[in-house]
Amino acid sequence: MHIAANALKVIFCATDSQGRTTLFEGPGLECLPLNPSDVLGKPIFELTKDQPEATALIRRALAGEGVIATLEAHGRVFEVHLTPVYDQDRAVSGMVGVAIDVTESRSLQRSLEEERLKRSRLESLAVRAGALSHEFNNLLTGVLGNLSLAQMEADPASSLGVSLTSAERACLRTRDLVAALSEFSQEGGFEKRPVSLEPCIRQAVLAAAFGVEIRCGIRVDPHLWAVSADEPRISQVLKNLLAYARKAMGGGGIIEIDAWNTRAAEPLRPGKYVAVRLTHHGDQRSGIQTREDLAGIFEPDSTGAGCFALATARTIIANHGGQLLAESHGSAGVSFTIHLPAVLAEAPRPPEAPQATPKIETHARILVMDDEQSIRDLTRRMLSSAGFQVDTADEGRDAVRQYRDAFEAGQPFDAVLLDLRVPCGMGGYETFEAIRGIDPAVKAIISSGHFENPIMSNFREHGIAAVIPKPYSVSELLAAVRQTVS
Repeated sequence: MHIAANALKVIFCATDSQGRTTLFEGPGLECLPLNPSDVLGKPIFELTKDQPEATALIRRALAGEGVIATLEAHGRVFEVHLTPVYDQDRAVSGMVGVAIDVTESRSLQRSLEEERLKRSRLESLAVRAGALSHEFNNLLTGVLGNLSLAQMEADPASSLGVSLTSAERACLRTRDLVAALSEFSQEGGFEKRPVSLEPCIRQAVLAAAFGVEIRCGIRVDPHLWAVSADEPRISQVLKNLLAYARKAMGGGGIIEIDAWNTRAAEPLRPGKYVAVRLTHHGDQRSGIQTREDLAGIFEPDSTGAGCFALATARTIIANHGGQLLAESHGSAGVSFTIHLPAVLAEAPRPPEAPQATPKIETHARILVMDDEQSIRDLTRRMLSSAGFQVDTADEGRDAVRQYRDAFEAGQPFDAVLLDLRVPCGMGGYETFEAIRGIDPAVKAIISSGHFENPIMSNFREHGIAAVIPKPYSVSELLAAVRQTVS
Protein backbone atom coordinates (compact mmCIF):
# COMPACT_ATOMS: atom_id res chain seq x y z
CA MET A 1 0.00 0.00 0.00
CA HIS A 2 2.83 2.40 0.83
CA ILE A 3 4.45 1.67 -2.57
CA ALA A 4 1.19 2.47 -4.37
CA ALA A 5 0.71 5.62 -2.30
CA ASN A 6 4.18 6.88 -3.16
CA ALA A 7 3.57 6.26 -6.85
CA LEU A 8 0.17 7.98 -6.88
CA LYS A 9 0.89 11.15 -4.85
CA VAL A 10 -1.75 10.34 -2.23
CA ILE A 11 -2.73 12.27 0.92
CA PHE A 12 -4.32 10.35 3.83
CA CYS A 13 -6.39 12.18 6.42
CA ALA A 14 -8.71 11.34 9.33
CA THR A 15 -10.72 13.28 11.90
CA ASP A 16 -12.76 12.61 15.01
CA SER A 17 -16.48 13.32 15.20
CA GLN A 18 -15.79 17.04 15.89
CA GLY A 19 -13.56 17.42 12.84
CA ARG A 20 -10.23 17.51 14.72
CA THR A 21 -7.45 16.12 12.53
CA THR A 22 -5.98 12.82 13.76
CA LEU A 23 -4.10 11.83 10.58
CA PHE A 24 -2.60 13.96 7.83
CA GLU A 25 0.26 12.48 5.77
CA GLY A 26 1.27 11.14 2.38
CA PRO A 27 3.60 11.86 -0.59
CA GLY A 28 0.95 14.10 -2.16
CA LEU A 29 1.85 16.78 0.41
CA GLU A 30 5.13 17.42 -1.40
CA CYS A 31 3.30 19.61 -3.92
CA LEU A 32 1.42 21.60 -1.25
CA PRO A 33 2.62 24.32 1.18
CA LEU A 34 1.38 22.30 4.17
CA ASN A 35 3.20 20.78 7.15
CA PRO A 36 1.42 17.86 8.88
CA SER A 37 2.54 19.12 12.33
CA ASP A 38 0.64 22.36 11.71
CA VAL A 39 -2.56 20.45 11.00
CA LEU A 40 -2.67 17.53 13.42
CA GLY A 41 -4.92 18.06 16.47
CA LYS A 42 -6.59 21.12 14.94
CA PRO A 43 -10.04 21.37 13.33
CA ILE A 44 -9.73 20.40 9.68
CA PHE A 45 -12.14 23.21 8.89
CA GLU A 46 -9.32 25.70 9.58
CA LEU A 47 -7.48 24.12 6.67
CA THR A 48 -10.50 24.47 4.37
CA LYS A 49 -11.85 27.84 5.56
CA ASP A 50 -11.08 29.41 2.17
CA GLN A 51 -12.55 26.44 0.32
CA PRO A 52 -16.28 26.22 1.00
CA GLU A 53 -16.72 23.28 -1.37
CA ALA A 54 -14.18 21.18 0.58
CA THR A 55 -15.76 22.19 3.88
CA ALA A 56 -19.18 21.08 2.66
CA LEU A 57 -17.82 17.68 1.58
CA ILE A 58 -16.22 17.06 5.00
CA ARG A 59 -19.46 17.99 6.81
CA ARG A 60 -21.34 15.50 4.62
CA ALA A 61 -18.88 12.76 5.53
CA LEU A 62 -19.18 13.56 9.26
CA ALA A 63 -22.96 13.40 8.83
CA GLY A 64 -22.63 9.77 7.69
CA GLU A 65 -22.46 10.15 3.88
CA GLY A 66 -19.80 8.67 1.62
CA VAL A 67 -18.34 11.29 -0.69
CA ILE A 68 -16.43 11.14 -3.99
CA ALA A 69 -15.54 14.44 -5.66
CA THR A 70 -12.89 16.40 -7.54
CA LEU A 71 -11.35 19.46 -5.91
CA GLU A 72 -8.77 22.06 -6.84
CA ALA A 73 -6.35 23.31 -4.18
CA HIS A 74 -3.13 25.28 -4.43
CA GLY A 75 -3.05 24.86 -8.21
CA ARG A 76 -3.42 21.07 -8.04
CA VAL A 77 -6.37 18.80 -8.89
CA PHE A 78 -7.35 16.04 -6.42
CA GLU A 79 -9.78 13.16 -6.59
CA VAL A 80 -11.19 12.99 -3.05
CA HIS A 81 -12.79 9.96 -1.33
CA LEU A 82 -14.30 10.55 2.15
CA THR A 83 -15.87 7.78 4.24
CA PRO A 84 -17.58 8.11 7.66
CA VAL A 85 -16.29 5.97 10.57
CA TYR A 86 -18.77 4.42 13.02
CA ASP A 87 -18.38 3.32 16.67
CA GLN A 88 -19.87 0.15 18.13
CA ASP A 89 -23.20 1.93 18.66
CA ARG A 90 -23.32 2.83 14.92
CA ALA A 91 -22.77 6.48 15.71
CA VAL A 92 -20.39 8.51 13.51
CA SER A 93 -17.09 8.77 15.37
CA GLY A 94 -15.16 10.55 12.60
CA MET A 95 -14.18 10.16 8.99
CA VAL A 96 -11.22 8.96 6.91
CA GLY A 97 -10.23 10.36 3.57
CA VAL A 98 -7.92 9.81 0.62
CA ALA A 99 -6.98 12.59 -1.80
CA ILE A 100 -5.22 11.49 -5.02
CA ASP A 101 -3.31 14.11 -7.01
CA VAL A 102 -4.57 13.70 -10.62
CA THR A 103 -3.19 16.96 -12.01
CA GLU A 104 -0.88 15.35 -14.57
CA SER A 105 -3.36 12.70 -15.69
CA ARG A 106 -6.07 15.35 -16.15
CA SER A 107 -3.62 17.41 -18.19
CA LEU A 108 -2.81 14.35 -20.31
CA GLN A 109 -6.50 13.65 -20.82
CA ARG A 110 -7.04 17.22 -21.97
CA SER A 111 -4.11 16.93 -24.37
CA LEU A 112 -5.44 13.67 -25.79
CA GLU A 113 -8.90 15.16 -26.19
CA GLU A 114 -7.46 18.23 -27.92
CA GLU A 115 -5.48 15.95 -30.24
CA ARG A 116 -8.61 13.90 -30.96
CA LEU A 117 -10.58 17.04 -31.79
CA LYS A 118 -7.73 18.32 -33.96
CA ARG A 119 -7.58 15.00 -35.84
CA SER A 120 -11.36 15.03 -36.30
CA ARG A 121 -11.19 18.57 -37.64
CA LEU A 122 -8.41 17.62 -40.07
CA GLU A 123 -10.37 14.58 -41.27
CA SER A 124 -13.41 16.78 -41.89
CA LEU A 125 -11.24 19.27 -43.76
CA ALA A 126 -9.75 16.43 -45.83
CA VAL A 127 -13.21 15.27 -46.95
CA ARG A 128 -14.12 18.81 -48.01
CA ALA A 129 -10.75 19.26 -49.73
CA GLY A 130 -11.30 16.09 -51.77
CA ALA A 131 -14.74 17.24 -52.95
CA LEU A 132 -13.46 20.73 -53.77
CA SER A 133 -10.42 19.48 -55.68
CA HIS A 134 -12.60 17.27 -57.90
CA GLU A 135 -14.86 20.19 -58.84
CA PHE A 136 -11.98 22.63 -59.25
CA ASN A 137 -10.07 20.26 -61.55
CA ASN A 138 -13.05 19.86 -63.84
CA LEU A 139 -13.46 23.65 -64.00
CA LEU A 140 -9.74 24.21 -64.54
CA THR A 141 -9.68 21.64 -67.34
CA GLY A 142 -12.18 23.79 -69.22
CA VAL A 143 -10.26 26.99 -68.52
CA LEU A 144 -6.78 25.66 -69.32
CA GLY A 145 -7.95 23.72 -72.38
CA ASN A 146 -9.72 26.68 -73.94
CA LEU A 147 -6.73 28.92 -73.19
CA SER A 148 -4.50 26.43 -75.02
CA LEU A 149 -6.81 26.36 -78.03
CA ALA A 150 -6.91 30.17 -78.10
CA GLN A 151 -3.11 30.34 -77.95
CA MET A 152 -2.89 28.17 -81.07
CA GLU A 153 -4.77 30.84 -83.02
CA ALA A 154 -3.06 33.91 -81.54
CA ASP A 155 0.29 35.47 -82.38
CA PRO A 156 2.48 34.87 -79.27
CA ALA A 157 4.05 38.33 -79.68
CA SER A 158 0.72 40.12 -79.91
CA SER A 159 -1.03 41.75 -76.97
CA LEU A 160 -3.62 38.96 -77.04
CA GLY A 161 -0.93 36.28 -77.12
CA VAL A 162 0.87 37.80 -74.11
CA SER A 163 -2.39 38.02 -72.17
CA LEU A 164 -3.24 34.39 -72.96
CA THR A 165 0.20 33.26 -71.83
CA SER A 166 -0.16 35.20 -68.57
CA ALA A 167 -3.60 33.67 -67.99
CA GLU A 168 -2.19 30.19 -68.65
CA ARG A 169 0.55 30.72 -66.05
CA ALA A 170 -2.03 31.79 -63.47
CA CYS A 171 -4.10 28.71 -64.30
CA LEU A 172 -1.07 26.46 -63.83
CA ARG A 173 -0.38 28.03 -60.43
CA THR A 174 -3.99 27.36 -59.50
CA ARG A 175 -3.51 23.76 -60.63
CA ASP A 176 -0.68 23.41 -58.12
CA LEU A 177 -2.91 24.68 -55.32
CA VAL A 178 -5.69 22.26 -56.26
CA ALA A 179 -3.11 19.47 -56.35
CA ALA A 180 -2.24 20.32 -52.75
CA LEU A 181 -5.93 20.18 -51.83
CA SER A 182 -6.28 16.81 -53.52
CA GLU A 183 -3.16 15.42 -51.83
CA PHE A 184 -4.38 16.67 -48.44
CA SER A 185 -7.67 14.81 -48.91
CA GLN A 186 -5.69 11.55 -49.14
CA GLU A 187 -8.30 9.81 -51.22
CA GLY A 188 -7.36 6.33 -52.41
CA GLY A 189 -4.96 3.87 -50.84
CA PHE A 190 -1.20 3.79 -50.86
CA GLU A 191 0.71 1.27 -52.96
CA LYS A 192 3.87 0.69 -50.94
CA ARG A 193 7.00 -0.96 -52.24
CA PRO A 194 10.72 -0.85 -51.43
CA VAL A 195 11.95 2.65 -52.28
CA SER A 196 15.44 4.13 -52.19
CA LEU A 197 15.22 7.59 -50.64
CA GLU A 198 18.47 9.04 -52.01
CA PRO A 199 17.16 9.43 -55.60
CA CYS A 200 13.92 10.89 -54.21
CA ILE A 201 15.89 13.46 -52.21
CA ARG A 202 18.14 14.48 -55.09
CA GLN A 203 15.23 14.70 -57.57
CA ALA A 204 13.22 16.83 -55.12
CA VAL A 205 16.18 19.23 -54.75
CA LEU A 206 16.56 19.45 -58.54
CA ALA A 207 12.83 20.08 -58.94
CA ALA A 208 13.03 22.90 -56.38
CA ALA A 209 15.35 24.75 -58.81
CA PHE A 210 17.14 26.76 -56.13
CA GLY A 211 19.07 29.76 -57.41
CA VAL A 212 22.53 30.86 -56.36
CA GLU A 213 21.10 32.49 -53.23
CA ILE A 214 20.27 29.08 -51.71
CA ARG A 215 22.86 26.34 -51.24
CA CYS A 216 21.83 22.76 -50.54
CA GLY A 217 24.05 20.09 -48.98
CA ILE A 218 23.06 16.40 -49.03
CA ARG A 219 24.65 13.74 -46.80
CA VAL A 220 23.34 10.19 -47.17
CA ASP A 221 24.51 7.01 -45.45
CA PRO A 222 26.12 4.94 -48.25
CA HIS A 223 24.38 1.85 -46.84
CA LEU A 224 20.98 3.51 -46.43
CA TRP A 225 18.16 1.00 -46.11
CA ALA A 226 15.20 1.02 -48.45
CA VAL A 227 11.83 2.11 -47.03
CA SER A 228 8.33 0.77 -47.53
CA ALA A 229 6.62 3.67 -49.25
CA ASP A 230 4.49 5.04 -52.04
CA GLU A 231 7.27 6.83 -53.93
CA PRO A 232 5.24 9.67 -55.55
CA ARG A 233 3.82 10.67 -52.18
CA ILE A 234 7.16 10.59 -50.38
CA SER A 235 8.57 12.75 -53.17
CA GLN A 236 5.67 15.15 -52.57
CA VAL A 237 6.56 15.33 -48.87
CA LEU A 238 10.15 16.29 -49.69
CA LYS A 239 8.98 18.91 -52.20
CA ASN A 240 6.59 20.40 -49.64
CA LEU A 241 9.33 20.67 -47.00
CA LEU A 242 11.75 22.23 -49.49
CA ALA A 243 9.09 24.73 -50.58
CA TYR A 244 8.51 25.68 -46.94
CA ALA A 245 12.25 26.11 -46.35
CA ARG A 246 12.63 28.23 -49.45
CA LYS A 247 9.87 30.61 -48.41
CA ALA A 248 11.03 30.72 -44.79
CA MET A 249 14.58 31.73 -45.73
CA GLY A 250 13.39 34.41 -48.12
CA GLY A 251 16.66 36.21 -48.80
CA GLY A 252 18.68 33.00 -49.13
CA GLY A 253 20.65 30.63 -46.96
CA ILE A 254 21.66 27.00 -46.58
CA ILE A 255 19.56 23.84 -46.62
CA GLU A 256 21.12 20.69 -45.17
CA ILE A 257 19.61 17.25 -45.81
CA ASP A 258 20.87 14.21 -43.88
CA ALA A 259 19.65 10.62 -44.18
CA TRP A 260 20.71 7.71 -41.98
CA ASN A 261 19.63 4.34 -40.60
CA THR A 262 18.22 4.21 -37.09
CA ARG A 263 16.13 2.25 -34.61
CA ALA A 264 12.66 3.17 -33.42
CA ALA A 265 11.99 5.31 -30.38
CA GLU A 266 8.64 6.03 -28.77
CA PRO A 267 5.97 6.53 -30.04
CA LEU A 268 6.98 4.57 -33.16
CA ARG A 269 6.66 0.81 -33.36
CA PRO A 270 9.87 -1.09 -32.57
CA GLY A 271 11.99 -1.84 -35.60
CA LYS A 272 14.36 -0.39 -38.19
CA TYR A 273 13.73 3.05 -39.65
CA VAL A 274 15.31 5.47 -42.08
CA ALA A 275 15.55 9.04 -40.82
CA VAL A 276 15.73 12.12 -43.05
CA ARG A 277 16.41 15.52 -41.51
CA LEU A 278 15.99 18.75 -43.48
CA THR A 279 17.39 21.85 -41.77
CA HIS A 280 17.28 25.34 -43.21
CA HIS A 281 19.45 28.26 -42.05
CA GLY A 282 19.26 31.82 -43.17
CA ASP A 283 16.96 34.82 -43.31
CA GLN A 284 14.03 33.62 -41.20
CA ARG A 285 10.70 34.94 -42.47
CA SER A 286 8.50 32.09 -41.26
CA GLY A 287 7.94 33.49 -37.76
CA ILE A 288 9.02 30.17 -36.22
CA GLN A 289 11.49 31.21 -33.56
CA THR A 290 10.50 29.33 -30.39
CA ARG A 291 9.12 25.97 -29.33
CA GLU A 292 5.73 27.61 -28.79
CA ASP A 293 5.71 28.83 -32.39
CA LEU A 294 5.86 25.21 -33.56
CA ALA A 295 2.58 24.25 -31.87
CA GLY A 296 0.45 24.98 -34.96
CA ILE A 297 3.02 24.53 -37.73
CA PHE A 298 1.24 21.46 -39.13
CA GLU A 299 -2.21 23.07 -39.01
CA PRO A 300 -3.75 23.71 -42.46
CA ASP A 301 -4.29 27.37 -41.59
CA SER A 302 -0.76 27.83 -40.19
CA THR A 303 1.59 30.38 -41.69
CA GLY A 304 4.17 28.92 -44.04
CA ALA A 305 4.64 27.85 -47.62
CA GLY A 306 1.19 26.90 -48.83
CA CYS A 307 -2.04 26.34 -46.94
CA PHE A 308 -1.79 22.55 -46.85
CA ALA A 309 1.86 21.75 -47.59
CA LEU A 310 3.03 20.82 -44.09
CA ALA A 311 -0.31 19.36 -42.99
CA THR A 312 -0.27 17.18 -46.11
CA ALA A 313 3.32 16.10 -45.47
CA ARG A 314 2.58 15.01 -41.90
CA THR A 315 -0.56 13.13 -43.00
CA ILE A 316 1.35 11.22 -45.70
CA ILE A 317 4.16 10.23 -43.33
CA ALA A 318 1.70 9.15 -40.60
CA ASN A 319 -0.15 6.97 -43.12
CA HIS A 320 3.17 5.27 -43.89
CA GLY A 321 3.60 4.27 -40.24
CA GLY A 322 6.21 6.96 -39.65
CA GLN A 323 6.36 10.41 -38.10
CA LEU A 324 7.29 13.94 -39.10
CA LEU A 325 8.58 16.25 -36.38
CA ALA A 326 9.60 19.91 -36.40
CA GLU A 327 12.24 21.51 -34.18
CA SER A 328 13.06 25.19 -33.88
CA HIS A 329 16.65 26.41 -33.53
CA GLY A 330 15.56 29.97 -32.88
CA SER A 331 17.06 32.43 -35.32
CA ALA A 332 19.36 29.65 -36.61
CA GLY A 333 16.54 27.88 -38.47
CA VAL A 334 14.07 25.01 -38.34
CA SER A 335 14.59 21.24 -38.73
CA PHE A 336 12.09 18.69 -40.03
CA THR A 337 12.82 15.05 -39.26
CA ILE A 338 11.10 12.17 -41.04
CA HIS A 339 11.11 8.57 -39.81
CA LEU A 340 9.94 5.86 -42.23
CA PRO A 341 9.86 2.06 -41.68
CA ALA A 342 12.81 0.32 -43.36
CA VAL A 343 12.62 -2.90 -45.39
CA LEU A 344 15.30 -5.46 -46.19
CA ALA A 345 14.29 -5.84 -49.85
CA GLU A 346 16.23 -3.88 -52.46
CA ALA A 347 14.56 -0.92 -54.10
CA PRO A 348 13.88 -1.44 -57.83
CA ARG A 349 16.09 0.41 -60.28
CA PRO A 350 14.51 3.47 -61.90
CA PRO A 351 13.12 2.77 -65.40
CA GLU A 352 15.09 3.86 -68.42
CA ALA A 353 14.04 7.12 -70.02
CA PRO A 354 11.44 6.52 -72.76
CA GLN A 355 12.40 7.02 -76.36
CA ALA A 356 11.13 10.09 -78.15
CA THR A 357 7.68 9.52 -79.61
CA PRO A 358 7.33 10.19 -83.33
CA LYS A 359 4.56 12.50 -84.45
CA ILE A 360 1.47 10.58 -85.51
CA GLU A 361 0.37 11.49 -89.03
CA THR A 362 -2.57 9.07 -89.28
CA HIS A 363 -6.11 10.03 -88.35
CA ALA A 364 -6.35 7.69 -85.35
CA ARG A 365 -9.76 7.07 -83.77
CA ILE A 366 -10.09 8.03 -80.11
CA LEU A 367 -12.99 7.27 -77.75
CA VAL A 368 -13.36 9.84 -74.97
CA MET A 369 -15.43 9.09 -71.84
CA ASP A 370 -16.14 11.86 -69.31
CA ASP A 371 -19.26 12.69 -67.33
CA GLU A 372 -18.83 16.46 -67.92
CA GLN A 373 -20.32 17.63 -71.22
CA SER A 374 -18.02 20.67 -71.33
CA ILE A 375 -14.91 18.49 -70.96
CA ARG A 376 -16.12 16.05 -73.63
CA ASP A 377 -16.68 18.90 -76.06
CA LEU A 378 -13.37 20.55 -75.23
CA THR A 379 -11.38 17.32 -75.53
CA ARG A 380 -13.02 16.62 -78.90
CA ARG A 381 -11.93 20.05 -80.15
CA MET A 382 -8.39 19.62 -78.81
CA LEU A 383 -7.91 16.22 -80.45
CA SER A 384 -9.70 17.16 -83.66
CA SER A 385 -7.33 20.13 -84.06
CA ALA A 386 -4.51 17.58 -84.47
CA GLY A 387 -6.41 15.42 -86.96
CA PHE A 388 -7.76 12.73 -84.64
CA GLN A 389 -11.25 11.29 -85.13
CA VAL A 390 -13.15 11.49 -81.85
CA ASP A 391 -16.25 9.85 -80.42
CA THR A 392 -17.50 10.56 -76.90
CA ALA A 393 -19.45 8.86 -74.12
CA ASP A 394 -20.84 10.29 -70.89
CA GLU A 395 -20.23 7.20 -68.73
CA GLY A 396 -18.66 3.76 -68.79
CA ARG A 397 -21.51 1.57 -70.06
CA ASP A 398 -21.99 3.78 -73.12
CA ALA A 399 -18.24 3.69 -73.79
CA VAL A 400 -18.18 -0.12 -73.55
CA ARG A 401 -21.13 -0.36 -75.98
CA GLN A 402 -19.47 1.98 -78.50
CA TYR A 403 -16.16 0.12 -78.26
CA ARG A 404 -17.84 -3.27 -78.75
CA ASP A 405 -19.79 -2.05 -81.78
CA ALA A 406 -16.67 -0.58 -83.39
CA PHE A 407 -14.58 -3.67 -82.61
CA GLU A 408 -17.15 -6.08 -84.03
CA ALA A 409 -17.51 -3.89 -87.13
CA GLY A 410 -13.77 -4.19 -87.79
CA GLN A 411 -13.17 -0.49 -87.12
CA PRO A 412 -11.70 -0.52 -83.57
CA PHE A 413 -10.65 2.59 -81.73
CA ASP A 414 -6.90 3.21 -81.62
CA ALA A 415 -7.12 4.39 -77.99
CA VAL A 416 -9.61 5.28 -75.27
CA LEU A 417 -9.39 8.28 -72.92
CA LEU A 418 -11.33 7.51 -69.73
CA ASP A 419 -12.24 9.72 -66.77
CA LEU A 420 -11.30 7.79 -63.63
CA ARG A 421 -14.20 8.98 -61.47
CA VAL A 422 -17.79 9.10 -62.68
CA PRO A 423 -20.10 9.73 -59.69
CA CYS A 424 -23.31 8.59 -61.41
CA GLY A 425 -22.05 5.79 -63.64
CA MET A 426 -19.29 3.30 -64.42
CA GLY A 427 -15.87 4.86 -63.74
CA GLY A 428 -12.75 4.78 -65.86
CA TYR A 429 -10.98 1.75 -64.44
CA GLU A 430 -14.12 -0.41 -64.43
CA THR A 431 -14.73 0.70 -68.03
CA PHE A 432 -11.17 -0.23 -68.98
CA GLU A 433 -11.57 -3.69 -67.43
CA ALA A 434 -14.82 -4.25 -69.36
CA ILE A 435 -13.28 -3.08 -72.66
CA ARG A 436 -10.21 -5.26 -72.08
CA GLY A 437 -12.61 -8.21 -71.91
CA ILE A 438 -13.65 -7.31 -75.47
CA ASP A 439 -10.19 -6.39 -76.77
CA PRO A 440 -7.18 -7.47 -74.65
CA ALA A 441 -4.94 -5.19 -76.76
CA VAL A 442 -6.89 -2.00 -75.96
CA LYS A 443 -4.74 1.09 -75.37
CA ALA A 444 -6.18 3.13 -72.52
CA ILE A 445 -5.37 6.55 -71.09
CA ILE A 446 -6.79 7.36 -67.66
CA SER A 447 -7.56 10.99 -66.82
CA SER A 448 -8.34 12.30 -63.35
CA GLY A 449 -7.97 15.24 -61.04
CA HIS A 450 -7.21 12.75 -58.26
CA PHE A 451 -3.61 12.10 -59.24
CA GLU A 452 -2.82 10.61 -55.82
CA ASN A 453 -5.06 7.60 -56.62
CA PRO A 454 -2.88 4.44 -56.77
CA ILE A 455 -4.14 3.68 -60.28
CA MET A 456 -2.69 7.02 -61.41
CA SER A 457 0.67 6.51 -59.69
CA ASN A 458 1.08 2.84 -60.72
CA PHE A 459 -0.87 2.75 -63.98
CA ARG A 460 1.46 0.42 -65.90
CA GLU A 461 0.96 -2.34 -63.35
CA HIS A 462 -2.76 -2.16 -64.12
CA GLY A 463 -2.20 -2.52 -67.87
CA ILE A 464 -2.93 1.14 -68.63
CA ALA A 465 -0.87 2.80 -71.36
CA ALA A 466 -0.74 6.35 -69.96
CA VAL A 467 -2.31 8.77 -67.50
CA ILE A 468 -2.99 12.50 -67.81
CA PRO A 469 -3.89 14.50 -64.70
CA LYS A 470 -6.60 17.15 -64.90
CA PRO A 471 -6.44 19.94 -65.76
CA TYR A 472 -4.42 19.53 -68.95
CA SER A 473 -3.40 21.74 -71.86
CA VAL A 474 -3.60 20.90 -75.57
CA SER A 475 0.10 20.02 -75.71
CA GLU A 476 -0.13 17.75 -72.65
CA LEU A 477 -3.17 15.93 -74.04
CA LEU A 478 -1.71 15.48 -77.52
CA ALA A 479 1.60 14.22 -76.11
CA ALA A 480 -0.17 11.54 -74.07
CA VAL A 481 -2.42 10.44 -76.96
CA ARG A 482 0.39 10.39 -79.56
CA GLN A 483 2.64 8.35 -77.29
CA THR A 484 -0.19 5.87 -76.69
CA VAL A 485 -1.31 5.29 -80.27
CA SER A 486 2.26 5.05 -81.60
